[in-house]
Amino acid sequence: MAGEIRKLAERSGIATNQISQIIREIQSESDNAVSTMKQGTEVVEQGIDIVKQTGEAFQRIVRMVHNISGQSQEVAAIVEEVNASSQNIVEAMGILTQISVQTSGNMQHVAASAEEQTASMEEITAWYT
Repeated sequence: MAGEIRKLAERSGIATNQISQIIREIQSESDNAVSTMKQGTEVVEQGIDIVKQTGEAFQRIVRMVHNISGQSQEVAAIVEEVNASSQNIVEAMGILTQISVQTSGNMQHVAASAEEQTASMEEITAWYT
């Protein structure tokens, strides 16, 4: 019986050593898991920061687009005003052209009348001389 107790004691010692080894491995794996979880948490926190920064950048882009849209509308209104003014100038130039043509015709008529009067004056002068 003493032999059996010795064998049982040896097996108990071996089992205890195996259990101790398993506990050390579990502790090591637990430490690795905790370390990996910490790294994962850091990566997630960095990802959250990047997402926040990206959201802020998109908000700035949206504000800029709204500003540009407003400015584009202002430019379009100015272009319409310039176009209307240009049309008015074209119409005024047309009227000035007509007035110039009429004035030129009237000046030719005045010149012809002056020539006729000059010719008449010369005839009268020639009659009395």
